[in-house]
Amino acid sequence: MSKYIKWQYLLFALFLFFLPLLVVKSHIYFFSRKTTVDSLQPVDAVVVLGTIVRNGTISPLMKERLESGITLIESGIAKKIVVSNTKDASIVMRAYLINCGIDESLIELDSSAIRTVDTCIHEQERHPEKRSLIYISQDYHLPRVAFQCWRKEVSGIVFPADSLRVANSNTPFLTLLKIRSWRHIREAGLMWGTVLRN
Repeated sequence: MSKYIKWQYLLFALFLFFLPLLVVKSHIYFFSRKTTVDSLQPVDAVVVLGTIVRNGTISPLMKERLESGITLIESGIAKKIVVSNTKDASIVMRAYLINCGIDESLIELDSSAIRTVDTCIHEQERHPEKRSLIYISQDYHLPRVAFQCWRKEVSGIVFPADSLRVANSNTPFLTLLKIRSWRHIREAGLMWGTVLRN
C-alpha cells in the first residue's frame, strides 16, 4: 500500500472520528451559540456546568465558567444561576459565587450531576415548565451539552466561557492551544459514545 493511500485512510478515519462533533458544533454555531453578552436575550437561568474540584480549589476552567455566569447575572441577562456538579464541588462553586458578591438567593444548587447529561436530566425533572436557559462551559464541551440536553427535550442557548477570557489571560498561548486541542480530541471520542448510546 502506497504512502498516499495510507494518508487517505488516515484522513478519512480522522474525519469519521470528528464527524459527530463537527455536525453538532455546526448546528449550534448557526442556531444556539452566542459569544457576546450584548447578543444574549434575558433568560430565567444560567446553568454553569461543573468540572473536577480538587481539595476545595477552583480550577482555571471552573473559574472561567463561574466568572462568565457572574457576568450574565450582573448584566441582568439571567435571573438565577445554577451550579451543576457533584455535592461537594457544587458547594465550593456556590461559595465562590457568594464570595464574589452574588446573592445566595439567586443561586440554585444541582448537587448530584456526576455526568454532563445529569445536568439536563435534573433540569427536566425540576422544571417541567421548560424555562429559558443559557448553558455555560468551554467551547469544546458545549456541543455535547447541547446534544445531550436536546435528547432530554431541554433546550437552551450555549455560551462559551472562554469567549470572555476572564481566567486564562496570563496563560501562554501555546499552553492554551495544547490544552484546548486535547480537550477537543477527548470530546470527539465522548461525542461518539453519546451518539451511540440509547
